Amino acid sequence: MKVIKKTILHYQDDRSDKIYEVELFEVKENQHYMVNFNYGRRGSQLRHGIKTDGYVSFAKAEKVFYQVIQEKIKGGYRNVTGISLNSLPKKSEIPNHNHLRKQAILEHLAREKTNRPLERIIWRAGELKIAEATPMLINFLGTGTDLRDYCIAWSLGWCGGKDALAALIRLYENPTTSEFVSRIVFEAILKLSDSEIRAELQTEMIEFLSPELREFALHGTAEKFEEVFNQSLAEGKSFSDIERLYQIDNEYVRSALLNFLRTAPFQENFFQPIRHIFKMAEYRRDPEVFGILTYRFDKENTTGREVYTEKTRNYLRKRIWRTLEKLGIDNDVEYINLAVGILRQYSDADVMYYRLENKFYSELQHRFVNFLVLSHILYTNHSRYSLSSDRLNWRFNGYFERTNKEIKQRGEAFPELWEKQPGILVQLLLESNCHAVHNFAVRVLDSCQSFYPKLNIKTLIEFIKKPYEVTVRFGFELAIERYKKIDPDLDLVLASANSILPKAHTAAYRWINKQPNRFLNANFMAALITSQEPETRDFVKNFLSSHSLKEGTAKVLIGKVIAELLTFKQETYWIERVAQDIADILLSCLSYQLKQLGMGVIIDLLQHPLVEIQELGANILENHETPAAEFPTNLIESLIESPYPKIREIGIRIFGQLPEEILISSRRDLIIAMAVNSEEDIRSLIEPIIQDLTKKYSDFASQLAWEFIDILVMPEKSEGVHDYLAGLLRHDIPGWQENISLEKTKQLLRAKSDIAQELAGLILKANYQEWAGDFATIEIVKLANYQLVAVRQAAWQIFAENIRRFRSNSQEMLAAVRLLESDWEDSRNFAWEIFQTSFDETDWSPEIMVSICDSVRDDVRVFGRELVSRYFEDSYGQDYLLKFSEHPSGDMQVFATDFLSDYAADNVERLRDLQPYFISVLCQVNKGRVAKKRVFTFLEKEAEKSEEAARVVADILTRQSVTIAIGDKAKAIEIMLKIHNSYPEVSLPISVKFVSRKEGVGSRE
Repeated sequence: MKVIKKTILHYQDDRSDKIYEVELFEVKENQHYMVNFNYGRRGSQLRHGIKTDGYVSFAKAEKVFYQVIQEKIKGGYRNVTGISLNSLPKKSEIPNHNHLRKQAILEHLAREKTNRPLERIIWRAGELKIAEATPMLINFLGTGTDLRDYCIAWSLGWCGGKDALAALIRLYENPTTSEFVSRIVFEAILKLSDSEIRAELQTEMIEFLSPELREFALHGTAEKFEEVFNQSLAEGKSFSDIERLYQIDNEYVRSALLNFLRTAPFQENFFQPIRHIFKMAEYRRDPEVFGILTYRFDKENTTGREVYTEKTRNYLRKRIWRTLEKLGIDNDVEYINLAVGILRQYSDADVMYYRLENKFYSELQHRFVNFLVLSHILYTNHSRYSLSSDRLNWRFNGYFERTNKEIKQRGEAFPELWEKQPGILVQLLLESNCHAVHNFAVRVLDSCQSFYPKLNIKTLIEFIKKPYEVTVRFGFELAIERYKKIDPDLDLVLASANSILPKAHTAAYRWINKQPNRFLNANFMAALITSQEPETRDFVKNFLSSHSLKEGTAKVLIGKVIAELLTFKQETYWIERVAQDIADILLSCLSYQLKQLGMGVIIDLLQHPLVEIQELGANILENHETPAAEFPTNLIESLIESPYPKIREIGIRIFGQLPEEILISSRRDLIIAMAVNSEEDIRSLIEPIIQDLTKKYSDFASQLAWEFIDILVMPEKSEGVHDYLAGLLRHDIPGWQENISLEKTKQLLRAKSDIAQELAGLILKANYQEWAGDFATIEIVKLANYQLVAVRQAAWQIFAENIRRFRSNSQEMLAAVRLLESDWEDSRNFAWEIFQTSFDETDWSPEIMVSICDSVRDDVRVFGRELVSRYFEDSYGQDYLLKFSEHPSGDMQVFATDFLSDYAADNVERLRDLQPYFISVLCQVNKGRVAKKRVFTFLEKEAEKSEEAARVVADILTRQSVTIAIGDKAKAIEIMLKIHNSYPEVSLPISVKFVSRKEGVGSRE
């Protein structure tokens, strides 16, 4: 870097002797330039800063360079470039600057005419607190406008003097004095009066309050007054009382007024008195009220209404800084007091979600640039922050590469004033919740090392407890120097262990491990266990695992930790993790003592809103020395009914600890309720208890089974319950099937639930021998046709038990063979097997075999035909022919043709009876070829035997002549020709013509 230009400026008065250097640097040849500045007391090490926004062009850098110089010269600096700083006069060698200013004001006031507005001169006299001006100011009263009297009253309050108070009282008591002048006169009187007179004035002002407020402002309490005041405002009253409350400002009304100022909307009826109070606070130099209103003007955007416009807001914010700046320039300590009052108002919450220029600044402190007044206080001299040309906005100038000096750079306005008040900075660090304020205060304190010995260890400990690393580091580095190994400060160790600084954690753990016995007390351990730092909680868990506590200490520790746990509220995202870790520490390190914990404390834990704390209570209860049977009534039930699965799990485990005789008697209904609960985890957890009890107590198992079956036949209320109950009955509850009645089983069969029907199958299997005779044959067949295999299997068993019954009764047998037509292959296979192995020729009557052949199933008809062939009796041949001829299926029609020659030949009546059969066979299209051929052959033979038979055959063929298939017409015509030739009288649907052969033609016509 190369210095292109450099100017040295000097400022000196009776209180200041300062140097300000401005330098223009060339960073890279002909490309990048920047303007730096150095400032501080003459003879001390100067602080460093940057004025340009990073690297800029030469033209822009030069412009900034000269602007800075001009601004400083206007502020009273003079150019001393080239002059030896040692040759400059010392402060004692120059005229008193304040004296010169005061003399000039007095001279202006003494003249009859002046080229400056008199009101400004009067105001300036008050700002400089020129007591000698008081007589002249009094003489000006009543010589001009109300504004002049306002300025005079304002200045008299600051100038004071022998006759000021009397003049102000006369002006206040003058009925012609305007209202706005009276307000400032009252303030000036308060400023100049002693405490006794101030008290009298404030008491008199109470008489002007609304009647409902008056008594409480005199003799009430702050809480009661605020309640009545707020109620009055809500009713649309007491607007005129708002200003008077600040004039009264006693112990009863101030709290209500402060809360009002923090929250009152900037709207009609409210904003005007708020603005008046702001001016009064400014005059009084009241840091609290001035700070509250400054914060609100700085933070709250305009409402869009006339009372609080953008213009008004901008004016107020500029006025605030103008007031502060004048105090700072005058080296007035009130600058510090008011600035602190303002800084106390801001917190990180103000910018936690604040977006600037569509970007989030990566460091929290940089987001505060949106607040004009705050930024003036903190960043006026900072190289990375700049004020806009309209002086309404501050801007952070980015993250380009910085030197170590820049990183540690201070930027606050009037740094010398802050360095004179390090105690106030300490108070700020103790009270503030604002990162930017902490960062500022610590950097100032870094320059006040002579003040460090005055910082006591308690203050440093409070610094270490803060959530800001800059403050914690500052406090810890000072505190660690004061640590005494012989007599360690437990509060310091504790604060270090619980701080956000890893370095402090390491030191604290080292101190504890070196002298463990010094730290094994209940208060210290409780604070470590309840630490918000996960690392510290892990440390204390390991520490307690390897070090024993005395019994009394352990019990006190448990009490303190649980007392702290009970204060937890579900307000922060990390509180659940902390509560869980604390519970783990107690359960793993102090489990023995927890067994004796009072039941009332456990109930308090169980009633806490945080589930982690409830779970701790439940775990303690599960392992408590008190038997579960002696727990308070309904306590276990309340755990089981918890909305949290972990609590329910522990509750059911505790429930399982109850004596078995209680569980199977008075708690049976609760077991059933858990078994049918809509929560799957509850059902799963009660299952082992049910398994154990039902194995030991058969009556209990039967009772549960009956209850479960009653539930299974009802519509399912919660998904999965029926399936769960069925699983219990199938796999977990032994020997219950034999105790279920047939009627109950039939209820299950009638249920629409597959699960219920499947259980019915299991019951039937267990009781099939006993119940076999209670089922009608048709019922057995229906059971064998159930879609559930368990029911079908039971039906097979029942069927097998009833074989003797079927064999002895043809009607039962007719019903039984319907099993062959079951929809299920396994049932059909069972039927074929049992009918072939368990029944003989005496069981198969023609009626039964015909009924089998009459089936709609092909395979059943095959079985029927096999039976007919196997057990055929000639005496039933005609019946078979007639029965089978009526069957519509082709296979049975073919089978019927086997009986035609033996049981229909030479029988005209039988031909007539079989006419429908013949027609049915012959009318088939593209099928039944074998049957057709046999029928044509049979009919042809029968037609040749007699004219009567021929007529029957002719009638059959006539009916079919129109619909008969083309492929069969030839055969039909052939038969009809034979009939015509044999019996010409028989009517036929054909006309026979004889044709002659023509010569040369090889065909007939």
